[in-house]
Amino acid sequence: MSSLEDRHLAQVMITIQIEKWVESIVINKAYVQAKSAYAALAKFERSKEDVDLLSSKNSYLFMQVVMKKIPSSFLEYCNRGKKIKAKHPLFPKDSNMCLFVKSDAKALEQELIKGGLKNVKVYAMDELKASFNTFERRRNLLMAHDSFYVDDRIVSFMPGLLGSVFLKKRKTTPFPVNLRVKNKVASMKTAFAGQYFNIMGPQVLLQVGHFGLSKDEVVENMLELLKGLEEHLPFEDIQEISLKTGTSPPLPFYNSLPM
Repeated sequence: MSSLEDRHLAQVMITIQIEKWVESIVINKAYVQAKSAYAALAKFERSKEDVDLLSSKNSYLFMQVVMKKIPSSFLEYCNRGKKIKAKHPLFPKDSNMCLFVKSDAKALEQELIKGGLKNVKVYAMDELKASFNTFERRRNLLMAHDSFYVDDRIVSFMPGLLGSVFLKKRKTTPFPVNLRVKNKVASMKTAFAGQYFNIMGPQVLLQVGHFGLSKDEVVENMLELLKGLEEHLPFEDIQEISLKTGTSPPLPFYNSLPM
């Protein structure tokens, strides 16, 4: 058998494994339970006295995947800063977005605003060097935005320009965007569904959306992320999968039998 046939067979086997995993989740009523978990969390958010309707819609949802054990290959993969994408945007349209580019920040910012990205702020590298050269200023920049993106041609410059306040957590590490294309607005919208693997001890935490999405869209994001996760983490290594907000306890919708 040729190497090309070997690769094709391997891809077919991975596809079959993913389909079986998703099918097993649906068969075990996890699909329905995931929707129930979403409904319970939505009720939890509405019940909080200090949360108004707008901020409730912008509250973010996360999928917590607890592992029985951490395969060394998966840990190495996550530590290399690998990315995973959902089906629908992870942030609301009216969230505050921040984009880092090499130059021509003002022109690009106007282009993105005209394309419908109303709350986007674009910074060039020179401005980052001059205006955000202290820990306090970088922290203020971090607190002023919900999500961060970077022209994929200057990713290697980010550690020196942003420092540890940004890069110590996967969720605040700027996500790479292809800005070489003509339709930069479309490229940004594609990036809105992407994130880094965020591994914490024996669990992976992945953002699956926000309350501005419908219940079905959140569940579709969860299934899409599970498909991507399964390519690197065997299903038999999963102990529990839960849905949570940033402040709520996790609500499990899948649990395997104890080892």
